[in-house]
Parts: sequence; structure tokens; C-alpha cells
Amino acid sequence: MSITANAIYRADALSLLERLEQEVATLVYLDPPWYPSDAKVREDDAFRRHLELLSKIIQQSHRVLTKNGSVFFHSDVRLSSTFRLILDQVFKSDHFVAEYIFPNPFRSHSRHGLTGHSSLLRYSKTHSYISNREFRPLSEKEISSQYRHQDAQGRYALTNIIVPILRQSHVFDWKGFVPPANRSWQYDYNTLSQLDSEGKIHYPSSSATPKLKTYIKEHAGIEVGTIWDDLKTFAPNSKERLGYPAQQPVALLERVIRIGANTHDVILDPFCGTGTALVAAQTHQRRWIGCDIEQEGFRITVSRLSEHFGINQGVDFKIGEQSDIEEMPPVSQPYTKIVTSVGELNPTLSVIAMIAGGEGETLEFKSTACWSAYKGTKDQVLVDNIIETVAGFLNSTKGGVLLIGVNDDGIVIGLADDYKAANKKKPNQDGYQLFLRNSLIGNLGADII
Repeated sequence: MSITANAIYRADALSLLERLEQEVATLVYLDPPWYPSDAKVREDDAFRRHLELLSKIIQQSHRVLTKNGSVFFHSDVRLSSTFRLILDQVFKSDHFVAEYIFPNPFRSHSRHGLTGHSSLLRYSKTHSYISNREFRPLSEKEISSQYRHQDAQGRYALTNIIVPILRQSHVFDWKGFVPPANRSWQYDYNTLSQLDSEGKIHYPSSSATPKLKTYIKEHAGIEVGTIWDDLKTFAPNSKERLGYPAQQPVALLERVIRIGANTHDVILDPFCGTGTALVAAQTHQRRWIGCDIEQEGFRITVSRLSEHFGINQGVDFKIGEQSDIEEMPPVSQPYTKIVTSVGELNPTLSVIAMIAGGEGETLEFKSTACWSAYKGTKDQVLVDNIIETVAGFLNSTKGGVLLIGVNDDGIVIGLADDYKAANKKKPNQDGYQLFLRNSLIGNLGADII
């Protein structure tokens, strides 16, 4: 038994994620429960546990993403730096794609009262991620200011057909008009004639140069950037509003899905609430997987899918409970310790950041310095490898860092076995430091320390 697309579960988010197969979703949308953002709350043990849970959810989201996939993390702007700290460690900072701003006033729990927007933090699993262009229609103000003319074909704007560059092949007399010095026609003679025959050339009543008619119906719209102020929040009497506090507009999730996934891709929302992401996915021919622990949100989601699309549970989509999830064995996935707050900033953070960045010219990982898990004993070859690595860094103009207790995949496995193998009398940090010191001095000289 496995979790397949077009399924919704009333279950815990982490339980679902831990049982999904590797690389099953192209887009993961995370909109976890929001916590108050006051400084006192940030020091609260419950909030720390919340962040630790989210770090596991983000690690699992990374695992289940396809190589061309992305995660969109919906954040209260006051906590976005905290979530970016976690996301940077899991996805690596160079996989940060964008921060999308959604104007969405809500009542904050802080003394600052209202905040003006929320943030969507986007990270990709690799550098080869799906990113479809998204356009918005022109506003009435943009139409009235830019498309001020009208004829039988509709509203149009006038644009120049003479450009400020000189191309000899585009300098000619066309209907008595010749480009000025160091300028040329934008199009060749035949293209100008074709445009003219289609009624797309405007001739001023004076002797001014003709211009091109650009009709509004030919305009694809304005490509959206990272400020999504064209999307509107719920009106007080909106029919879309379902009385669920954390509900997001369908238009927002539709944009996320169009940008980050293609037709038939799988959208995953482990905090699906009333199912807005699933509704948006179904509307745009994407497949989906969702879950939420709350009974009311689960009920609303099932109802929305059935009533809006005329699809039936058990036939067109699957529903399940926590007990169904727990019947499946979790996928083995070791969790990495993640720094979850600026308050933890210390040397440990720099080490974690280095590990997250992976090995390179000046950074190398070694699982152990002397203990061989394969042989089940101390191995001098491993000690020699440590000495060679240190010698190589010393001989390099750039130097380097060697991290022992980290495997090639960047997983921290610790030093417990190494401690015992390095110094049986002192199987602790002091004994281990003495072992490394003696090994380096014995092979590289006393000046090494």
C-alpha cells in the first residue's frame, strides 16, 4: 500500500510526509499554523518545538520533491527571517528562488497591530526547476492611459516604427517617408507593406512619421514580478469565504501552481485546511495530495472537491485517516539538526552552514578518523587519510576545513565510535583531541600544532 495522487487524509502532516515515496511531488505548498510573533513568544519552549517540527517537515518536503520541483513556504512577514534560516540549511541558500509578497492585512498578535502583507518563500531542489511565466491583465487605468485610440478592430496604442539604430538594409523610402540620419525602419519593406495592408499603420494628419497600431487584444498582459498586488484578499461578503481563519484566496494558489508546476504534475499540501490548493490544482489539471489534522477543514475540503468538480470520494479521489497512514511503514530518513533561531547563533551555526553548503575545494567531510565500521575495528588507513587531507590543506594557498563525523552526504553521524577507537582509556573529547594531536605531530612535525 502506498500514497498515490488525488488523495486527502485527515492526518498529521509529518506522518504523511514520512510515508511518501522519494520525489513524488513537483510542488509543495506549506502554510503551517501561524504563531504569534512577539519576542517573548519566540523564546517560548512550545514555539521552539514548533520550529523543530517544521524543520523536519521541510526536510521531508525536500526529500519528496522531484528534481525540477520547488517548495513555496507561506510565512508571516515578522517570522520570515526565522523560516529562511531553516530553509537555507535544508535547501541550501543558493537554491532560494524568490520571495513573493502578497498584500494580505491580518490582525497580528503583536503590539504592532496590523501588518500589510505575507510572504511566500520559494526554494528549488536543484537549479533546474520549473518556472512558468505568469501575466496579469492590464488594469483599467493602464488601458485608459496606454490604449487611447480606437477603431473598428478595437483599442490600440501607437508605437514607433523607426528605431535609433542604423541598419542599412532597413533604410529606404517607404510611401514618401525616409528615416532620419543614423536611424532605420524597425521592419523590412515587405513587412511594413504587410502591416499596412492589415490596417495596422497609423498615418497622422500632419507630415509626421507613421506609427504602428498595437491592439490591446494582442497584448499578453504584464508579466508579474514578486509583488503580487494585483491579487485581492477576500471581501467581507465574498462567496469564496468559508469562515475558516487561515483560508487563502483560490487566485493566490492558482498563481503559485501555474508558476511552479506543469499539467499533470503532483501538488502536495500537508496543511491543506479547507483544500484551496487542491481545488486550484484540480482546476488547472494538476494532480494533488493533501492532509489536515482538523476534522472541520477535512470535511470542507472533501465537500468542495465533490460539489465544485462533480467528483466522488472513493471513485475519483481517495480519502483516508491517520490510522490508514500509520499502517504504512515510514521511509527511512535521518534528520539533520537544524538551527531554528537567531538566539542559537554560535560556532555551531557556522559548522551547520558549512555542512549545508556541501564539500568543495576548501571543505572536506570524513565519517571517522580511525574507526572502520566495515572492519569493526580501528584502521590506520583512515588515520593516514586524515593526515593527507590536513597536509593538502596546509600546502594550499587557500587552506581548508576538515569536518570529522560527517559523511559524504552531509549527514552528521557523530564521533562516539571514533572516541572509543582513538583512546580506549579516555573515550571522550579530551582523549580524542590527544589522539589527533599526536597523530598530526608524529607525521607532520611539532610545528603543526
